[in-house]
Amino acid sequence: MLFIIKPRTIPFPDVPFDKGLVYLNLSPIVRGKEDPIYAMNIRVVPYRILPDGSVEQNDQQGYSESIGDTLEQGKTDPYIAKAVAILLDAIQGFMNDRDV
Repeated sequence: MLFIIKPRTIPFPDVPFDKGLVYLNLSPIVRGKEDPIYAMNIRVVPYRILPDGSVEQNDQQGYSESIGDTLEQGKTDPYIAKAVAILLDAIQGFMNDRDV
């Protein structure tokens, strides 16, 4: 589970939107003999669990970002570089475990 650092609250002020759903797309782009670059789209949608146990998403307060070349942008943004490195390492581990 991921937690929102600055939760936004609307109706039911005692129940903040303090959790986040993450939608992530990481796509390789191959250019000739070079190593592939990766484009990334990420969307974080706040949600909360109401007292009756139902889940409410707040799509209007979601955050989205698209990055065309994560390797290039990672040169100036260490969080992008770290996120892509962790994701690729985890995917490699998954592939190794599954003998892919």
